[in-house]
Amino acid sequence: MIYIYTSMSYPNYNNYNQYIKCCKPIGDQGAQGAQGATGPIGPIGPSGGAQGAQGAQGEQGEQGAQGAQGAQGAQGVTSTQSLQFTVALEQSGVSTEFTIAGVDDTIASGQNLTLYNTPFGSYNNHIFIDINSVVRNVISDDIVITVNGTSISESSAVPVQNDSEMISVPPAISIPNGFQTLKKWLYTSDISFSNVSTITYDIKVLGYLDFLNSNVRIIGYRAEILGDDNSAGADITLLLRKVDNGATIFTKLIDLENITVNEPLNKIVDNLRTGVGVDRSYTMPVGTSLWPTGTDFVLKQTDFDTYFVGGENIILGSTDEGLIIKLKSTDLGAPNGPQYISLFVYYEPL
Repeated sequence: MIYIYTSMSYPNYNNYNQYIKCCKPIGDQGAQGAQGATGPIGPIGPSGGAQGAQGAQGEQGEQGAQGAQGAQGAQGVTSTQSLQFTVALEQSGVSTEFTIAGVDDTIASGQNLTLYNTPFGSYNNHIFIDINSVVRNVISDDIVITVNGTSISESSAVPVQNDSEMISVPPAISIPNGFQTLKKWLYTSDISFSNVSTITYDIKVLGYLDFLNSNVRIIGYRAEILGDDNSAGADITLLLRKVDNGATIFTKLIDLENITVNEPLNKIVDNLRTGVGVDRSYTMPVGTSLWPTGTDFVLKQTDFDTYFVGGENIILGSTDEGLIIKLKSTDLGAPNGPQYISLFVYYEPL
């Protein structure tokens, strides 16, 4: 067969395309060609606008957890302090004993009744019952000591009438031992003992220097004592006594110092310390006076912190402990005895 093609003008273009579309077979699509090379990076565009204003501060967040505790700092230096007592001694009172600080007065000794009902004034001090011996009705039960009278408020100093205080003494506490009231009293009407078959006891009025209810360590002391006017025979005994409550209910009186000068004549007698290197006793050579007339004898001891190894020189004023300072002599005051004392007590607050 012979095909005759004739040229087509532009108006027949669509018909031609139709012919191609309808009559020319279309082959399978070819495989995708490889990706062309990446073109060069275009120029950087212009920068954005100016930075906006800073926003308002937000609300404060919750507090974080507490951090770990830091290491303890170095201990500060402890400051030694002192109390000074200056006393002119005379014979207007008791000529053989004088209390510089505190109260240690005996009201009754050798009592054996379970009710002591002789009233006495206590002049704003504690009551101290020193039990020497006792037999309990029931061995396994407490002894109960009851003090009645008018106490005085520690904080306001207002008297409290018809007051009472009980002290229980358990079987574990040995006898003899002493027991003080925690309250202070103006008037004591009676003292009674329960669960007691037989008893012997002493009653004292007890007061002491408690360093304003604070805790201290007594380091030592220095005393200057003016002797007599005429005989070089003046004598003196110096007592520093701790009122000790310890960790129990009973109260002990512990001597921190007890030393005698010139009684016997021309001798120093150490009534407290014994043993080589610590006993301070001494006898003057014959013909030489230990304490010449009109001179100041000096007593000094500042080793309490090393001599006492059991804490005897620590006073816990916050728990009803304190210090009593007392002088004794065969004849206090002029012209035959010591006339004057200036005493420093050294201590450290705890």
